[in-house]
Amino acid sequence: RVLPALGGSGKDSWVCPALDAKLGAQLNDLVTVAAGALPPWCAELTRVAPCLFSERTRLHHLRASAFGVSRSLAWVQERVVAQRRMAFAEELLAAERMRADAEAARDAEVLSEAIDQIAEIEERVARDRLGSLASDIARVRRDDVPAAARRL
Repeated sequence: RVLPALGGSGKDSWVCPALDAKLGAQLNDLVTVAAGALPPWCAELTRVAPCLFSERTRLHHLRASAFGVSRSLAWVQERVVAQRRMAFAEELLAAERMRADAEAARDAEVLSEAIDQIAEIEERVARDRLGSLASDIARVRRDDVPAAARRL
């Protein structure tokens, strides 16, 4: 049974911060999402009581559970990378400025150092990835689509 839309003073008036944070933590766990092992309460509560979760968290749950393990894993990893990139934004900006100044001054030693710093930051940002999204292309004859789908 789905709860009807509830009125309130704001669109997040019924959001339960503790449940919202708990679901968010589950959705940020790469291994859980990769294994397709979100606890049953995640799907059940978002289905029967969506008002308990923020719109952002419900959207995260949809992306993590509705499009298959490969897509959800790629999406969660991209979110983690984006969060890490924001955390290192100032450091990356300083290294990019250093690189631009070194290029303008034609200083090879400082340019090399700046490029090394940028590479190190990017490596820290992308660390702990579990894999990449696989994509396969197959040619299928129109008269043999069901059989080809089973083989693929």
